[in-house]
Amino acid sequence: MPPQPTLRRHFLHVDRKKRQKFWEYSLCEIGAFLCYNNAIGEKMRRFLERMGNMYQAGELVVYGMHGVCRVVSEEERLVDKKRLHYLALEPLSNGNSRFLVPTQNAAAMAKLRPVLSQEELEAMITSEDVKSGQWIREENQRKQTYRELIGSGDRKRIMRMVHTLYRHKADQTASGKKIHLCDENFLHDAEKLLVGEIAIVLCLEPEQARAYIHKNLKEDA
Repeated sequence: MPPQPTLRRHFLHVDRKKRQKFWEYSLCEIGAFLCYNNAIGEKMRRFLERMGNMYQAGELVVYGMHGVCRVVSEEERLVDKKRLHYLALEPLSNGNSRFLVPTQNAAAMAKLRPVLSQEELEAMITSEDVKSGQWIREENQRKQTYRELIGSGDRKRIMRMVHTLYRHKADQTASGKKIHLCDENFLHDAEKLLVGEIAIVLCLEPEQARAYIHKNLKEDA
């Protein structure tokens, strides 16, 4: 029987877009697996570090609630006598700040995604799935859900959240009411994340990007 391909061998022989798809949907499972299987833990941690190398210096990425960032460099640091690898990121919204993402940390790397292409953006923001969100009536549950959504950097789910908030705001306005301040803040933060990436993808000014969001998510809310 021929030898079975290893996970790493398979991963490195597919194109970058497919690798990123695998990355987005599998890192959490890989992280959980590491917690329960110490026998291969060190090998898998090294594998995760190598996967961090798929991002090159100068490349634009999206990282959680930081929005669009530029990859500055790869760095290696000695922590508790262990050599750890990091990606240094610089948010475009604040060029004076820089932070490190540990490439061996599955949860941290799961928040790191390539910037959407124009085709991906247009398909995503016009999809029916984005407009299928349900209002969460229980306030504490809604706060927790929206906080986690913004931190995840998952653009499709954030778009769905924005559309849901637009719809709720329209319903409240029609009844002569206002939405809660916390919901207004969540909407502001979510719009800010989307505006940053859309402005890059479509080469728009921030206000033009905001108008694009309103056109696709607000007008039919």
